[in-house]
Amino acid sequence: SYIIDIPASYDPAKPYRLFYVSHGLNGRAQDTAGIFKYFGLLPQATAANDPAVFIAGQGLKGTWGEVDHVYFDDVPNFVKNSLCIDETRIFVTGMSMGGMYSYSLSTDRQKSIRAGVGLAPTNFNIWLPNPKLKDPVAWMQTTGNIDTYCPWVSDAAMMKGSKFIALEKATNNGCTIPTEIPFWQSGAHLCYDFAGCKADYPVKACSFMGPHTDSARDPGSNVNWIAVESWKFFTQF
Repeated sequence: SYIIDIPASYDPAKPYRLFYVSHGLNGRAQDTAGIFKYFGLLPQATAANDPAVFIAGQGLKGTWGEVDHVYFDDVPNFVKNSLCIDETRIFVTGMSMGGMYSYSLSTDRQKSIRAGVGLAPTNFNIWLPNPKLKDPVAWMQTTGNIDTYCPWVSDAAMMKGSKFIALEKATNNGCTIPTEIPFWQSGAHLCYDFAGCKADYPVKACSFMGPHTDSARDPGSNVNWIAVESWKFFTQF
């Protein structure tokens, strides 16, 4: 099942961005659409007067897996038959396992997805296609420095951790791979934009002082910069 948010000012002659937003493990679509407001994207769209269509999916038994790649095909296709959707601007995002599911989708649904943002994702404990397709897709991710659920590096030898998602995307997108990806050390959040990526396929890795979360504020600020950076990343397309 899923919840859909259609702009109050919906114009059937205008193509809208579509955001496919996924909850974390044991999460609920009601919360994604309700208290989390699509992880801050809906308020960003409202503030920018740039309405979009939002979908909050409900995973079977509160999780995501192989069957949900077919679910992703079905839901946006059904919505596209009912609403005016810009098929070149379909985006995926989610928190924790929802971020991992977004990452998983980005490895074999690149022809459908324009960009993805993984909020506290990692590359293990989630079903991944085998083989993963190497087509480029614009990608951004966030990781807290004390995230113990989906850490930056869980097992370097096995290439487990969110760091290795960023490296994979940067490689697929033709970006320049640095000796080491800059990671937060102090102060405000740090977002690293990989250089040299294929045109229109940027890769951004953001890190910050904090735990496993979709909402973070820099010292002295009450603004959730994760939502701001996510919206900014998506709306460049």
